[in-house]
Amino acid sequence: MNEIDFWIGTFALVIFAIIEVILFIWVFGEENAWKEINSGADFRLPKLVIRIMKYVTLTYLVVLMVFWFLQDGMNILMMKGVRAEDYPYIWFARFMMIGVAALIVFLVHIAWQRKHHIQQRVPQ
Repeated sequence: MNEIDFWIGTFALVIFAIIEVILFIWVFGEENAWKEINSGADFRLPKLVIRIMKYVTLTYLVVLMVFWFLQDGMNILMMKGVRAEDYPYIWFARFMMIGVAALIVFLVHIAWQRKHHIQQRVPQ
């Protein structure tokens, strides 16, 4: 359980935060993101917030990942300090997480294909 907790609760949390910032600010667009942030708000945030999200947050998260990898990443990947009798459980947990991630990607692919198939059949 420690292995799953680390990869999902620690590592993946930062990775998904990076992906979320990139999608929300860079792909969705700065102006659209700004409209969405302020939609329905009781008070408007300063425009500085969008700049912080766009540059500071993304930079901080990437630097955090780089420093983690340089300090602990290889030791965790290579299972340094792990008892030999725990190797099968750790490998099982890693393969299970990879399998679940692959299944999710596959199901998203199927949903995406169905969405485009339905859109092509519906006349506009």
